[in-house]
Amino acid sequence: MYNGIRLHPAVLLCYFLLVGVCTMLFLHPVCLAVSFLCAFLFYLFLKGRKALSLFWKGLLPLMVLTAVLNPLFNHQGITILTYFPSGNPLTLESVYYGLAAALLFGAILCWYACFSTLITSDQVVCLLGWAAPSLALLLSMALGFVPRFRHQLQQVRQARRGVGVTDKSRSVRSHVREAAGTVSVLITWALEHGMILADGMKGRGYGLKGRSRFSLYIITPRDILLLICIGLAAGGIIWGGCSGAFSAQYFPRFRWGISFRQSVFFVLYGMVCAAPLLAQLWEVKQWKRILSTS
Repeated sequence: MYNGIRLHPAVLLCYFLLVGVCTMLFLHPVCLAVSFLCAFLFYLFLKGRKALSLFWKGLLPLMVLTAVLNPLFNHQGITILTYFPSGNPLTLESVYYGLAAALLFGAILCWYACFSTLITSDQVVCLLGWAAPSLALLLSMALGFVPRFRHQLQQVRQARRGVGVTDKSRSVRSHVREAAGTVSVLITWALEHGMILADGMKGRGYGLKGRSRFSLYIITPRDILLLICIGLAAGGIIWGGCSGAFSAQYFPRFRWGISFRQSVFFVLYGMVCAAPLLAQLWEVKQWKRILSTS
């Protein structure tokens, strides 16, 4: 679940499926805020300053855009704040729903970023290789394609600059021509790379019936214990969701609350969302203690 300890990919998949589905199903403000905060802090722990840069340059503008666009197109609610020039009302409930949608959008993106950081291509093959080998190969290629594509883009730009193909003028036409040439080279490289990889995997007998499988990931008693804990936590969260602890009403009037019974399920939900971050912090503390005593 974090970089400090190797866990089986099935444990990672079950956990991220749990928090992802719960984030999409439970639109209570407390659930959305807890999910977004835990996901962002965990991604910040994994990526450091790079996560802050991505937040300010990419995630925050998208969340603000989501929160602003919702009241412009959603006019439900009975608490009217003002009217747009078109005559449509701006309601307080649509503003609240826009904020909830922004938190939902941000939380899902952060959880996906954490998932893509921890799940590697060989783990995807380990998860899906036995049931859907073609899909596993496609997903592993897709996960590894982005960093390779970025590296190849830098090489293409340096090569074009080295042979003098790059236009020195700064006109819009030169920029478009240079971008078109670079994209053409990259598409050719991507198609050729995909064909070579597919032929290589086919030559090794990948996907054939009765083939032998090798995996570096073996389910340990610790993985089984974690899967049991995830199952118990999922059961408790489903119980809370079915009992209405995570329900909130946005239209026609915004209504939500926190009772003592609800707070128990909120604590459980927060512990589940914060589990990987707390485990990572505990691992770092243990590692520092070992270094200090050695």
